[in-house]
Amino acid sequence: MLFRSFNLENFESLNQKSAREYVNAFAVRAGIRYTIDEKLKLRLGLAYDQTPVADNYLSPDMPDADKMVFACGISYLFSQHFEVDLGYSFENQKEREGTLASENFEGTYKTKQHILGLGINLSF
Repeated sequence: MLFRSFNLENFESLNQKSAREYVNAFAVRAGIRYTIDEKLKLRLGLAYDQTPVADNYLSPDMPDADKMVFACGISYLFSQHFEVDLGYSFENQKEREGTLASENFEGTYKTKQHILGLGINLSF
């Protein structure tokens, strides 16, 4: 056996607390689905998501900002037992400057994400 035990007592940096102090936020989401025929369905979505991260708690591990999300998808029913879903979303976070007050760490953050999804549905 390579290790009998793994002692982390000497790694104080792994034992840290970081306050977040989240604030109330809201999100608005809307979507539509359009059925072309009994085999083909299209979907579109739009969302606005307000960040709960306060200005004094912005950090590289929590670079959150208000964001807009655009999404689309398609489903195709190949047979009564086999359907494939394909989805794409784009998330655009506003540029945000902030400080992690407890560490006196300042930064400017801007995030864009492209997300693809594939689903295979089998029914028996």
